[in-house]
Amino acid sequence: MSKSARIAARIDQEVDDLLDQLAEETGHSKSHHVNLALRVYVQRELDIAAAVREGVRQAKAGLGLPHEEVMAALRTRVAKAIAEHQSKTR
Repeated sequence: MSKSARIAARIDQEVDDLLDQLAEETGHSKSHHVNLALRVYVQRELDIAAAVREGVRQAKAGLGLPHEEVMAALRTRVAKAIAEHQSKTR
């Protein structure tokens, strides 16, 4: 088991009530669920920050694509996906 740290945080009463419900349903403590939720949230935010930093690095290095080119490619992909979906639902 990893070392734990104690923190204090204020949460909405509704969230606390939901945590109570979840703890009862799963047999795990509220602390377990809060720890898991924070772990997922913090990792996602760190991943986003790293992606932004990498994007900035690439932009500064001139490795980006013009906005118009990206949007044109995106419109083509969306139109293709819509057409494929419509052909499957007919």
